Amino acid sequence: MTRRPSEPIYSTAVAVGRALFGSWRLKRRATGLENIPREGGAVFAMTHFGYLEFALVEWQTWLHTRRRVRFMATKRAFDKPVVGWLLRGMKHIEVDMSAGASAYAAAVAALRRGEIIGVFPEAGVSASFT
Repeated sequence: MTRRPSEPIYSTAVAVGRALFGSWRLKRRATGLENIPREGGAVFAMTHFGYLEFALVEWQTWLHTRRRVRFMATKRAFDKPVVGWLLRGMKHIEVDMSAGASAYAAAVAALRRGEIIGVFPEAGVSASFT
């Protein structure tokens, strides 16, 4: 497995997430983890059913492969002071819905570098939260 460089913000976020999920006494149960490649680019396309599922996906991926997921997130999220700082620090990809070509180019470049990209095809949280 390729040794990945240290990312203090990402590592801290994973630790905080683990503590948070642990305090909720969540029991991890995931299927299909064997399908996550240990190296090379990959795309995770998932339903955006709430506001924390991205963290659960990151957590499961990290525990299984020690790989990071670079999520595509709206410019609106990146524009929030603390949230934007965290998103940039974790090397997530900003998506301007009115001009998406740069986000597409950034995602393709990340895939070529061997990153995992997380994308929510419906481009927002499901109104039904399902």
